Amino acid sequence: MDADFSRLKHELEHLRAHGYALQESGQEFVKIAESGVANIPIYAKAYTTTRENLSGSPGIQDSLEVFRTSGDLAISDLHSANQNLEAAQKNMYVSCISALSGLTTSNIAMQNLVDYAVKVAPTEKKAVFVELAEAKIERSFTHEDLDGLLGDFRKDLPKRRQGAWDAFYSSSKDAIAQAAHSMRDVLACIIAELGSNKHVEACTWFDRSTKPTLSDRVHLLLYGDDGKIDPRQVAFYASQVSEYVSEDGNLKKIAHGSQELGRESIRLGMQKIEELLYLMLSRRKSKKK
Repeated sequence: MDADFSRLKHELEHLRAHGYALQESGQEFVKIAESGVANIPIYAKAYTTTRENLSGSPGIQDSLEVFRTSGDLAISDLHSANQNLEAAQKNMYVSCISALSGLTTSNIAMQNLVDYAVKVAPTEKKAVFVELAEAKIERSFTHEDLDGLLGDFRKDLPKRRQGAWDAFYSSSKDAIAQAAHSMRDVLACIIAELGSNKHVEACTWFDRSTKPTLSDRVHLLLYGDDGKIDPRQVAFYASQVSEYVSEDGNLKKIAHGSQELGRESIRLGMQKIEELLYLMLSRRKSKKK
């Protein structure tokens, strides 16, 4: 397992290096563009002033023609650069979603492990796992980032997500049930709309001799029309979503009053839903670009 952690760290560090390189290149493009835009008034003044004051001078017409030709060449070069960047940007969105998926998978897998350990650990060993469950796990997004995506999808969803946490931390006797119900409903409404039968059946990979399953909906929400996805990835995320939206899932039971899970398990579950929501809605945003 240590080797796996080393490989994971290597890939993440490699990703960070790529990010810094792209950031540096992006800043260079901005500097080039801003310099050119700032120079346009001077270009225009040089051309107009020369043409108006020296049009009859020897060689001026040739110089003006060379100037115009150079402008055409500059436009061609810049157009080519923008076309290449647009193509690269499309690939960049795909890479960004893949990277986010990798981090989300790691975070959820760790939370699942700790959650289960809390449930089965003997009393004398439970404290260390509760401490792990309460430890802050780094995410690549803030609540503000998530609420921005939720609000783009439906205006009331940010308040519903916030309301779930308000309920969780309240002193009400049914606080946990209210929190579970609210967070579960946010996830369920997104799956119902973005992963509808109509949308699933439009995918080239869908087997139309069958009816759409939860796995099919998750495939669509996270990977779109890409049929070359490792089935283990779809199965992993489908199992996580099922835990929260299926009739016998944990959050469904809690929302209806079950005392089967402890407070930390519910908190971890709500955090995992947020990661799933961010991944799903990030992919939706990248698709629209």
